[in-house]
Amino acid sequence: MADITSSIDQTVAQRLDQSLASLVWPMSTDEILSLTIEQLADSVGISRATAYRHIGSRDELRRRAIFAIALEMSERLLQELPPSLTVVQRIEEAWVLSERHNREDRRLEELSRLVQDSNPHQIRADLATSTFTDALVAAQADNQLRSDIAVTELHDWLLQQNEICQRINNDENSTRIWFRRFVAPAIVPQGDPNEWLAARMNVLLEDVRLQVAQLNTSITIERESLQN
Repeated sequence: MADITSSIDQTVAQRLDQSLASLVWPMSTDEILSLTIEQLADSVGISRATAYRHIGSRDELRRRAIFAIALEMSERLLQELPPSLTVVQRIEEAWVLSERHNREDRRLEELSRLVQDSNPHQIRADLATSTFTDALVAAQADNQLRSDIAVTELHDWLLQQNEICQRINNDENSTRIWFRRFVAPAIVPQGDPNEWLAARMNVLLEDVRLQVAQLNTSITIERESLQN
């Protein structure tokens, strides 16, 4: 019986989080601050008492709203990253896209000043950890990143540098220059630069191979349709 109750609670919690994400994404900062637990309960179709039991308070509702916005921004950023880039290039593009998103959407910055105990920087750090850690491990194994530093230390350093970069630079071009001058040289393999260049070339050649394969498939389909 306890397992059934726990499963139901998890389902309700998931529905609340999903509905909250849908509600707050198109909202302005003022609209998010005005959102109530009652409104969220009505959108999910559950009682207000049940919603209060899962959410707890208005402040917690706002903190969850901040997380939902940060998560959506993170997912959209990943969708914009070209898959053929090396890991170093993907990190650079993630920094540039993050700067653009933060400039175009100021809600996280505004909410962080208005919502008690909210920490968007930590939320973003946690999301980045879950998103990039496996990629960093694979990149070290593929000799795209230096392997004399533990992935956890490398990841933490990158987050620290990103925060510094965001404070100093306020446009995409300066962010890109900062990354290329100060960050990329520190994270690529130390020693023979040809090894790193070879890894980058292998990625590019694999991308070309896939594109040629797709082109051949399209040509074959078109040829067969003409013959029919």
